[in-house]
Order: sequence, then structure tokens, then C-alpha cells
Amino acid sequence: MKGLIFCTLSLLSIGCAAQIRFKVLAGYNDASLPEIGGGYDGWDQNSSANSFHAGVAAEIPLGKNWFLEPALLYFGNGAHIVNNNVNPGGGRSTEEFTLRLYYLRLPVNLLYKIKLGRSFHVIAGAGLYVSRGLWGTQKGYDSPTYNGNAFRPPPVQVIDNNIKFTNDIYPSNLSFNPYDFGYSFLAGLEWKHLQLIPAISNGLIKAYTGSGYNLKNSAFSISLAYKFGVRL
Repeated sequence: MKGLIFCTLSLLSIGCAAQIRFKVLAGYNDASLPEIGGGYDGWDQNSSANSFHAGVAAEIPLGKNWFLEPALLYFGNGAHIVNNNVNPGGGRSTEEFTLRLYYLRLPVNLLYKIKLGRSFHVIAGAGLYVSRGLWGTQKGYDSPTYNGNAFRPPPVQVIDNNIKFTNDIYPSNLSFNPYDFGYSFLAGLEWKHLQLIPAISNGLIKAYTGSGYNLKNSAFSISLAYKFGVRL
């Protein structure tokens, strides 16, 4: 990740002679952890969770209509999980919890802009990103039940754990890979200083370090950005 940051700073220095547009952006994430390429499907229902992102970016002109856009984002991933377990003695329990994973993400996208009017553009682009896990939580409940009515079910147990980002094979807590690497596609609209950019990003490496799973980060996001020009 240090190498990618160095390359990004180098690109910024190359573009100093041109007018680089900087922008601040924030938006909504619909994040999920889909099971990709098989593996153990131990979580019965794996759906999306709401999250968000915020950060800064720069548009470096490369030529007519082409721009390179490095950014630095605080980016939320995660998922909503429902898991049904069969316990010894015939009992069952249902876990329902939300995973929220927060990363420092460095994406670098290549953009192409089509001018449709004096102040109106259509944007399309694609790129790669690398992320470093910062912190995360697992919050929900575990509700035990029994077959029949012979026993009163135990009380509902609250799930409230911190996520650990580690490469340990046998971690003490629920753990995720400290690094993520993936790709993104985006398309959107620009009007004067404002941009509205929907995007899809998918991880290429295993996010959850638990054995038997092949879960990777995925998110649909919508960003609202404000641009301002600085001549360096």
C-alpha cells in the first residue's frame, strides 16, 4: 500500500503544470460479503448492509477527455447475516447480526468525460483499489430455541463484538484480512462543480480469514462530490 501511495503522489507531481481539480465527496454504500467461487456456505442468509464513505480525490488531466483520479476514502463494507445452528441435545439457535467493516481505501480510476453541454458532462470510468482495515463491529443477537415445548428457551444473547483485522490462522475474535484489493466501475453525471457518481466495487482477495469460507467485499455506492480547481 505504501508503494501505491508513493505512485499516486508521483502522479500528482507530474500533473502540477496543469490545472488539477480536487474534490471532496461522500455517499451511501450498499455493502455485502458474497460467497464467491464455492466454499462452505455456513451462513444461511447473507444480505447487504447499509454503510457510507467519505474522502477526497483529484482529477489529473491526461489528454482530451481523459483523467486520472486517485482518491483517499474512509469506506464502509460489511453484511447482514442470519445463521441457523443445530446444537447438541436437539436444541437450535438463530444468530442474526450485522458486520460493519471500515477501511482506509486508496482507489485509482481512469475517467472519460463526454461533454453534452456548456456545463454538463457524462462520466464513465474504471480502476483498482487497495484498502487497509481500520476497525469493525459485529452486533446482533443469538436466540436459542428447543424442539417441542418441554423446555423453556434460554434468554436471547446479545452479540456485541469487535472485529479484528489479522492474518492469524487461529484468532481469538472474529477476524478479517487486514488488506483488501479489488476493482471498480463507475458512471455518472457532472454539472458545473457537482458530480453524482454511482459505482460498483468488488474485492479480488478473501476478506474473511475463517477456514472454509470464501467471502469477498462488494459494494454498490453513490457519491456526491464537489469540485474546485487549483492551479499548482
